[in-house]
Amino acid sequence: MGIEIDLQELFQCFAFHCSCILVLGHDPTSLCEDLPYLPHEKAFADAEEAIWQRHVLPETIWKLQKWFQIGKEKELSKSKEILYNFLSNCIAMKQKDQIVTYNEQDFDLLTSYMRAISEKGNIAPNHSEEVWRDTMLNLIFPGKDTKCNSYMVLLALIKIPSRREENSTRDSYE
Repeated sequence: MGIEIDLQELFQCFAFHCSCILVLGHDPTSLCEDLPYLPHEKAFADAEEAIWQRHVLPETIWKLQKWFQIGKEKELSKSKEILYNFLSNCIAMKQKDQIVTYNEQDFDLLTSYMRAISEKGNIAPNHSEEVWRDTMLNLIFPGKDTKCNSYMVLLALIKIPSRREENSTRDSYE
């Protein structure tokens, strides 16, 4: 009769979707009706988990894992490859669009960054792909999970009844 929805997963998809549109100007189609599997979205989650583990584990442990390509470090290297391909494609499309058309309606950080650089006399595609990729990655990561966590806290606060509401409900039954 009804459909079960994992709200945390839905909010993570929504946050990723919004971050990609705001930062890259790219619609990742993560908010389709069936919440499709997107390898780059999963790669973001895997990379975050591996980076978090680096802060928890002693440095020698995670460096050994990286050297032997085991555990979370193996996932991190796969995730980096997927993310770099995704971001490189988005940046290449945006650079091609910047050369072909200049659209005032485009409002995303990548386009704004490219315009600012080109207005200073530098041509945007001359910048290293690694610089573009790392900059966009650093802008997407913080926006992705903070929004999801905010939505979850909001729902928790809405769900918890206030004391005044509990008292009025109890008084009405007595």
